[in-house]
Amino acid sequence: MLQQFNYQFHLIITLIVLLFALISFIREKIPAYITALLVMAALLFFGVISTGEALSVFSNSAPITIAAMFVIGAALKNTGVIDLMVHYIMQIAEKRFWLAIAGFYGFVLIASAFMNNTPIVIIMTPVIIMITRKFNQYPSKFLIPLSYIAIMGGTCTLIGTSTNLLVNGIVISSDVPSFNIFDITIPGLIMAAVGILFLLAFGHRLLPVRPLFTEEIFTPENGNKHFIANAMVLPDSRAIGKTLDELGFPESKDCFVIDIIRKDKSLSETLPTPQKNINLLLRTIPLQPFDRILIRSNKEKLIAINKLQGLILGEREGLSALRETKETIIMEGIVGPDSRLINHHISSSWIRRRYNCHIWALHRDNKIIKKNFYKIPLKFGDVLLIEGTHEDLDDFFKNEEVLSLTKFKKTSFDKKGLIALFTIISVVVFSALNFMPITGLALIGAILVIVTNCITAQKAYESIDWRILMLIFGMLSLSTAMENTGIAEYIVQNTAAFTAQFGPRAILASIYMMTSILTEFMTNNAVAVLITPLIISLTIKLGLNPEPFIVAIMFAASASFATPLGYQTNTYVYNAGNYQFRDFLKIGIPMNIINFITAIIVIPLFWDLKRAI
Repeated sequence: MLQQFNYQFHLIITLIVLLFALISFIREKIPAYITALLVMAALLFFGVISTGEALSVFSNSAPITIAAMFVIGAALKNTGVIDLMVHYIMQIAEKRFWLAIAGFYGFVLIASAFMNNTPIVIIMTPVIIMITRKFNQYPSKFLIPLSYIAIMGGTCTLIGTSTNLLVNGIVISSDVPSFNIFDITIPGLIMAAVGILFLLAFGHRLLPVRPLFTEEIFTPENGNKHFIANAMVLPDSRAIGKTLDELGFPESKDCFVIDIIRKDKSLSETLPTPQKNINLLLRTIPLQPFDRILIRSNKEKLIAINKLQGLILGEREGLSALRETKETIIMEGIVGPDSRLINHHISSSWIRRRYNCHIWALHRDNKIIKKNFYKIPLKFGDVLLIEGTHEDLDDFFKNEEVLSLTKFKKTSFDKKGLIALFTIISVVVFSALNFMPITGLALIGAILVIVTNCITAQKAYESIDWRILMLIFGMLSLSTAMENTGIAEYIVQNTAAFTAQFGPRAILASIYMMTSILTEFMTNNAVAVLITPLIISLTIKLGLNPEPFIVAIMFAASASFATPLGYQTNTYVYNAGNYQFRDFLKIGIPMNIINFITAIIVIPLFWDLKRAI
């Protein structure tokens, strides 16, 4: 009786935890890795998984391989190998725009097949902006394709994405023959070729025309990008007692007064008027010392505001002195995925103290953020308008907490880069020859680049995206709980009974479609962990060959084209390129459909669907 009660209790707990995880992944109110860790903690606390089972997830080969490949990839970047290749392509294609674009896209496709694609896209974004600016083209026509090609390149080898390695790690633990590094290369290249042909044929029509900010100083060519900024009333200034209209505040539709903050209180909240009229009423309020005026404006109007006597734009201390004594420029920077500024307030950051640079404004997801500007915690992808001297800005961007969107920072090539290049080539070659499992080769490679000082131990540690690893560990524990409670078996039994009436190709199509749809709303690694064990059990039960269905999961889990949220590179170019959400829907949904059709045709050409292992 007690055993039956424990089983039912564990079953209920697992279902609750599973539901929590799904909702949390979709809503994205808390980071995915935090959700996964909470899942593991809950399952362990309620005894659904034992301590031994919790520890066993850390022995899975996939996270170890992923961490090692992060280190090797960082060594290639740290020694200047990646930047040197980009520099050579820039020189070769100096006078031919389309040759340059073809060279860059080809490089991204190949490089993404062997290392994490996020740093590749980060490196290439300012390069694409520079090239398009030089040839009078719009970066918005080329940045989404940059992300898409990086995604497709990652599906061309086993080590191209963490998802592929994770799926293969689950395959190994399921007593199904594992994949070789190049087993998915030819079908992956075919799918990439079809996707690129689609972008060439229809991308120019489907992608928006949207100008970007240049790297020099403010220009009138601002596109549709607006910024949230603060103007402060200085004490003893002629602005005191006057209204914004009396000061000559810009009246353009591109300069919207959101709020006036007086002694930490919002004046807009005291106005009994519809939201659309607040802008007009706030302009009629007499100003007092230290009032902060929250503005939504373009860059041209911000310049005009800064010239008004008695108002200062940005932080109070140091900004006017800096402008009076040194010639400064304005540049756009984007908060990187590993920036220490994430979750920090701009006013409390070390930017002013350490670099003598100042933040003018913030642009985020094309949204108005109705808060005190300097109390907004930064997040990945925020675009900042930064002022400083050439020297200060160069020093600021070297730290890579904020990445320049308009200037390519070339890392000097170190001869140790040859060691890093030899390492990645050796890992690939020996893996292809089945010399030893990819995990062992990746570990040896990571150790080699560290001991030869291609990368320091500290930088190697920082290069590993621990959020991905924590997500994987947490979701593996959920997969174990689903097996322990019989949920996985129940799903397989009922799905097998339903799908037995359909042919293998229909099952393949449904698996691909289900994975692809879930990936748009959840992190792809979480989708892979949940689906892969179920599909392996299902196909074996139906007497089918698991391999093609596993490959479908690999391809579909990375095929996140329809939203800027499903893949990190999409999020990056979404903000960097001043895109709107609908821009991704417009081109991403057709890309998903094209990939789906291609996969259903191509995968059966390389794997027999009916042959049971």
